[in-house]
Amino acid sequence: MESDAELVESPIDDDAVAGYAVHGALHFAPFHLNAEYLKSDEISDLGDAEIEATQLEASFDLGNWTLATAYQTTDDAEGFLPETRISLGASTELMENVGLGIEIWRDEDYDDSEADNLVLQIAASF
Repeated sequence: MESDAELVESPIDDDAVAGYAVHGALHFAPFHLNAEYLKSDEISDLGDAEIEATQLEASFDLGNWTLATAYQTTDDAEGFLPETRISLGASTELMENVGLGIEIWRDEDYDDSEADNLVLQIAASF
């Protein structure tokens, strides 16, 4: 089977980009809250952009299912990451070491265009 898919190279050629990240999590079963923030130093390959990204996620364990929602934002990442993303997801274990996940999300880019996405995943761990 042939594919027209092309590999997309990263726009960042730097060997390393300095920056920092902060992550926090609260877990009070069955509720879970996660927050992340990261900021890079200037990335010359992106016009000296200093990318910032923030994510807030809340999940709830409901029997065999986990339900989650997340909100993500970026700054100075035009052409690289969406400006905002809102997502909803659910996952469950189908059998030992085999899980099922479904997620839907909406991206809004810096030019105000929007994209809706859906992923269905079956994963095995070993």
